[in-house]
Amino acid sequence: MEDSKSRLEPLIEAMKAWHKSAKNLGKDGIFDEKAVNLLAVQQAETMRQIIVEKEKTKAALFAVLTTEQRTKANELRVNFESKMKEKGGKDHEVFGKHRHRGEDFLPMF
Repeated sequence: MEDSKSRLEPLIEAMKAWHKSAKNLGKDGIFDEKAVNLLAVQQAETMRQIIVEKEKTKAALFAVLTTEQRTKANELRVNFESKMKEKGGKDHEVFGKHRHRGEDFLPMF
């Protein structure tokens, strides 16, 4: 798990850097398609690496669980997903509050 964390840290930092760079694009009234495409390619590659790392970590975790523990983990996931649906996904709004940060959020602006 520590290996995964150490591999994810630079990817998270890359996503933060991407967001910071993308935030300023177009604010001068000029659309720079080359810069946007470059950032999109960089973000896609970083997200690919994050997804691969997440799935690798999940597989490693489930590899050491007993059958009963796997069953319990799946039950917990289903319960969590149903609770999120009951809430209407309000914690995942694009516009509104970032509940984990407690700040207003308007993407890219």
